[in-house]
Amino acid sequence: MANKKKHLLAGVIFAGLVLSFGSLLFIPSVFAYTRTRNDSQGNPVYECGSCSDCTDALNATTLTSTVNLTANINNQSGSCISNPAGFNNKTFDCQGHTIDGNDSGSGYGIYLSGKNNNIIKNCIVTDFGYGIYLDSSSNSTLTNNTANSNNYYGIYLRSSSYSTLTNNTANSNNYDGIWLDSSSNSTLTNNTANSNNHDGIFLGSSSNSTLTNNTANSNNYSGIYLDSSSNNTLTNNTTNNNGPYGGISLYDSSNNTLKENKACNNSIDDISNYGNESGNAGSNNACNTTHGWKDSGKTGCTYSCSNIPSVPFVPSVPSSSIQYNPGQSQSTISPQTIQSIVSLLQQNLDKLRQLILSLFRILIKAR
Repeated sequence: MANKKKHLLAGVIFAGLVLSFGSLLFIPSVFAYTRTRNDSQGNPVYECGSCSDCTDALNATTLTSTVNLTANINNQSGSCISNPAGFNNKTFDCQGHTIDGNDSGSGYGIYLSGKNNNIIKNCIVTDFGYGIYLDSSSNSTLTNNTANSNNYYGIYLRSSSYSTLTNNTANSNNYDGIWLDSSSNSTLTNNTANSNNHDGIFLGSSSNSTLTNNTANSNNYSGIYLDSSSNNTLTNNTTNNNGPYGGISLYDSSNNTLKENKACNNSIDDISNYGNESGNAGSNNACNTTHGWKDSGKTGCTYSCSNIPSVPFVPSVPSSSIQYNPGQSQSTISPQTIQSIVSLLQQNLDKLRQLILSLFRILIKAR
């Protein structure tokens, strides 16, 4: 009888151990996110379909991983992705799916605080208080996101330096489309910020950044506004039809460089430069009206809005007789300058590529 009791007790203990270890072995199964594969570097890839599941996946202990959203999220109350503790060195890819708020005007679509080295891409975030908000989260990359129709800001960076924003759209937000506050050494390329209730793109106390090929049109305040932001470079941006603060406005901002930007048909000034500033300079910009601004060697912009070259701006060659005649089919180039032109273009490969692309577009339109 004693042996039977011992065997029974041993069996109960063994069963308990099996259940305990079994539950540990299969913990992932209780979550609604799944690990599907490894990426080319051997890092895990997870899939999720809701705010809570994506948050759990982003909290996974693996330092480097990708989390893919696999379904639209509609009418989310409050915030969706709200600062997951493990969201460092990770990629959150919405794969073109929507994260939609409930139109209450509050909460965050995606919010990070104190999280670094992350990538957020291919997300459509609408109808929250803030679409994407990064606070003290540096070395972040935002790519191919859409943050439209949020109650405050589409994309908001605070104390988040060394960030890269590429191919994002932030339209029709109640405040600004893209706002950088104390977020220096950042790169903004090919972003669109149109029809926002305040500014398209705003930099406050954000220096040493580069803005290239961005479009900020039809905003109620300004297209691109720099406030106490110095040593930035703005190249080939388009800021048309904005409100009383103009296409490009520099306020208390020094040593900024503006090159080849187009600022036309804005409410008061196309480009303005005022406040406690010094050292701002530029060239080859196109505008009609300015306040306190002039391109190097000009009284305003190099080109008027009715006289913008049909091909990308090309720097002049010293001691040459190159002539650009708007409205005429030919330009005159003296033979002795050919070698100088070739040398110049070799030093400006990027402009050469732009020239080829523009000529190609002209040929297509002529067909």
